[in-house]
Amino acid sequence: MFCPKCGKKVETGKFCMYCGYKFPFGAESESMKKNQINNGNSVPIEQMEIYSYKETENYDYRNLETKKPSGIRGIYILDFLIRMGRKTNIPTAIYLVLNVFIIGAFATFFFQLDEIWGMLTGLLFYIGSITIALSPIGEAIIRFQSECKKIQDANILLRLEPLFAEVYYKVKKEYPEIPGNIKLFLIEDESPNAFAIGKRTVCVTRGLLCYSDEEIKGVLGHEFGHLVHQDTDRLLVVAIGNTIIAAIAMVFQAIAVVINVVSGIAAKIARSDEGILTSMFGVLSSVVMAICVQGFLKVWTNIGVLLCMKTSRDCEYEADAFSSHLGYSNGLQMTLSKFAEYEAPKGLLASLASSHPESESRIRRLQQIDM
Repeated sequence: MFCPKCGKKVETGKFCMYCGYKFPFGAESESMKKNQINNGNSVPIEQMEIYSYKETENYDYRNLETKKPSGIRGIYILDFLIRMGRKTNIPTAIYLVLNVFIIGAFATFFFQLDEIWGMLTGLLFYIGSITIALSPIGEAIIRFQSECKKIQDANILLRLEPLFAEVYYKVKKEYPEIPGNIKLFLIEDESPNAFAIGKRTVCVTRGLLCYSDEEIKGVLGHEFGHLVHQDTDRLLVVAIGNTIIAAIAMVFQAIAVVINVVSGIAAKIARSDEGILTSMFGVLSSVVMAICVQGFLKVWTNIGVLLCMKTSRDCEYEADAFSSHLGYSNGLQMTLSKFAEYEAPKGLLASLASSHPESESRIRRLQQIDM
């Protein structure tokens, strides 16, 4: 189906995702029916459970104005570095500084630089990694690592789109600085959960679909709270920044191996047995060092993620309060009361869930806010 206003192709939905045009009633139904056939779905569309699409005309967030921050706050990386000076972000800031020293040490050792130049090189490399982490590339990498995918199932779209639109509209109406192109993604995980990434990503699990509309809106309100409070970029910087550091370390290691191989070939040509043995030892030591470096970086990244998550417990309470402010306190409390009934999530979701305060504590705080 093509939008009659902007002419762009739209798969499903009540509104055009590009210009906000509202389709006439029933127009999207034929498109979704064709999608089901084209996707080779073995279940006839008439037999599939279709959730009623709640009217979202009053929640067309796409037409709301987006205010861009002015001055130095308009440069995302500078704004991030300024926010690292907050009291709650000091542990993360210390971790980032230590990363600069680590990459600086790599540069000093492998390139035989003076300490000052090595640390300056480390600083420049890490600033570059932070810039990439805070870009859409960083979000895309985390989505790939956590297996977040675009929602293709028409039934799920019909269920979640109006809920997402309602929460998004309320948030953007009150906080116009929030980006206007936030997208909703799905993770094939049966444990009910959700998380936000960077500036434009909200992911929900398939397990969350078994909850009621009010409960899902409560969870979405919580995740939008993280986006508004800008709690979501620390994880990007740690996970993506350290991945880039690991890649840089691998490059350094590869350079060392190449140098040793070249010297070994030169020694063989010169028919020097001592040179050949020295070269073989150098190659072996380089391989061992590469394994040690990669192991250290993996452990160091996990420490960084854990540190960021542990220092963000107050942010969880603030995100809960934000959802309550939007009017979703009851739904969020019902969701929190059910979380313990399900199997613990895995991967990135496990790290996020393990760092959250106990559900009982969060429920008590929400009840105090409602009083």
